[in-house]
Amino acid sequence: MPPGRSLLLEGFCHLGSLFGELQADFPMTARFLVAQTFIESGTGTLTTAAILILDANGLTASIGLYLAVVMLSMMLGPPLHQLVAGRTSLQRSLELAIAAFIVLIILFIFGANSPAICWAFAPFIGVVYGWYFPG
Repeated sequence: MPPGRSLLLEGFCHLGSLFGELQADFPMTARFLVAQTFIESGTGTLTTAAILILDANGLTASIGLYLAVVMLSMMLGPPLHQLVAGRTSLQRSLELAIAAFIVLIILFIFGANSPAICWAFAPFIGVVYGWYFPG
């Protein structure tokens, strides 16, 4: 590492260089990885925000159950993906799953202001998680 440079800065520089090489040689893969980074951070935020809302309202004991509902609901996603991909295409199913995530995030941001509403979102978050990942 060059003197006077931080490990964090070097890490970002290396990542930028690596992405530049990937973009030059495999542009579709580079775009996929960028999209994957944003979708992962966005979807992870939904469950984190829900947990914070539940915790802030004194429902810390129900967080495990909330996550269990999300995880069990994920099992409905792959059949949904198979249905949509079978009627359209694999790419269209993935695009629709991403669109569903965007809609969920927007609705959650503006509507999830109580534990009851967070609970209402849990199965939908799980289904869309399960729909997205097979694609």
